[in-house]
Amino acid sequence: MGKKRKSKLETDGHILTFDPASRHAFVTGFKRRKQERRKWAVREILEKERQDRIEAKKDYRQDVKKRWKDLQRAEKRVEALLGPAEEVQWLGDLKTEKLQDEVPVTVAFTAEDDD
Repeated sequence: MGKKRKSKLETDGHILTFDPASRHAFVTGFKRRKQERRKWAVREILEKERQDRIEAKKDYRQDVKKRWKDLQRAEKRVEALLGPAEEVQWLGDLKTEKLQDEVPVTVAFTAEDDD
């Protein structure tokens, strides 16, 4: 006859035990675990949306900074082409035009007799 085989449990030294409470928790916990997975997914979606908002704000700030630098660069080029004196005179004309438009108009009324 052949050799007698030893089972894996005997060679590893592990003993299999049965716990009815653990089995009951596993069998009846499908709905609970499914709800946990759903809650986890909702949390992940909310976190992703939050990160997207943060990224959008960051991109907007970078865009504003870039436009500001471009504007500063363009102003320097204009100043280099026109010269600082001409630029100041040109800006002064705009300021006086703007002030003339904003002057309030007063209306005089004729005096009336007492009623």
